[in-house]
Amino acid sequence: MKSEYLAYCRLSTREIAQKEVLEYITFYNAYRLPVAFHAGLRKPHGV
Repeated sequence: MKSEYLAYCRLSTREIAQKEVLEYITFYNAYRLPVAFHAGLRKPHGV
């Protein structure tokens, strides 16, 4: 019973960690993509 509970805790912690990582990646990409997009637009005009 105790090992099952520990396994459940470990699993839920891993799922939470994965969710946080996915949210961070989504936030990071959402912040970076417009910057990269604008930088890409600016380059041809600069040349």
